[in-house]
Amino acid sequence: DLKNTHEDTCRLSKGLEEVTVTIDIKNYNLALRKNHDSGHSSLCGEIESLASESSVTEITNGTCMELTNISSTGECPAIATANDTCMELTNIRSSSESTGTITAKNTCDELKQTSRWTTSFFTHVKVLTERNFLVTRPFLLSRLNWFQTVFLALIAGLLWFKVGRTEAELADIQGWMFFSTTYWMLFTLFAALYSFPSEREVIKKERASGSYRVSAYYLAKMIGELPLTVTLPSIYLFISYPMMMGSSTSIYVLLKHLSMLLLNTIVAQSVGLLIGAVYMDLQVGVTVSAIFTLFTQLFGGYLAARISPWLTWAKYLSIIHYAFQNMNIIEFQYGSQVR
Repeated sequence: DLKNTHEDTCRLSKGLEEVTVTIDIKNYNLALRKNHDSGHSSLCGEIESLASESSVTEITNGTCMELTNISSTGECPAIATANDTCMELTNIRSSSESTGTITAKNTCDELKQTSRWTTSFFTHVKVLTERNFLVTRPFLLSRLNWFQTVFLALIAGLLWFKVGRTEAELADIQGWMFFSTTYWMLFTLFAALYSFPSEREVIKKERASGSYRVSAYYLAKMIGELPLTVTLPSIYLFISYPMMMGSSTSIYVLLKHLSMLLLNTIVAQSVGLLIGAVYMDLQVGVTVSAIFTLFTQLFGGYLAARISPWLTWAKYLSIIHYAFQNMNIIEFQYGSQVR
């Protein structure tokens, strides 16, 4: 430990044996501040100059190690971390003129016993979930999206208003199913597509400072956005389906349709997040998303009932295929009898 110089400690490389470094603290801190003010990310030159001035009297079995990610603002860096090393400088103060001794091996052994994270995984998830919910709510549940959802639900309900249960009108019911699954796939996928690119810089800065785990961030994002993601599709279904079925509406069938529509929506969101994470260039991401959504519509089972045998495998890659087929089974197996 450096006497009367900083609250924390300084770690040297894991590969070093017992190494003792004696440093003139005042000169070292002046050099560190000079390096920080100049915006450089390496302290090697300053340490070497100190060594030539006999401020560093002994360095054995070690090499000068490069420090990275030094902040360019504030006082002499709050945290400076090294790539692939066991070194960390925190809260170095220049008020003391005393000389201290650093024993690298003992220091590293002590630091290895401490956790990398200052808080638990549960705390990370809890805080990030609350933040994601508050940040995403104005975007997903905006007034414009509410208006769009209610308007389309009314239009769909009026277009298929009290459709009959005859064989001639089965195609109309299937048309509502296909439209509903397609619309909410497109709405959710493209909304999720912009998620990671817009948060990229914030995540990089927070991750660089060791604020939280990547797994905690992703889990919190899923939990925090789930109630927001399923709200609008639920409103749409509760408006349009009873208008289409009229007095023959079955609550049991309605809830089953809702489960299929929400599953379809959540899967579409996952695909959007995947594409957004892989392709940070939005133009490329939008192009890939457009190709995927068109592909999944073509093989959904409504636009083309007959598919060539050598292409039948493609329908299993379609999101809409599963939702559309299951909604058909629910409607015509558990709904009112077709005359």
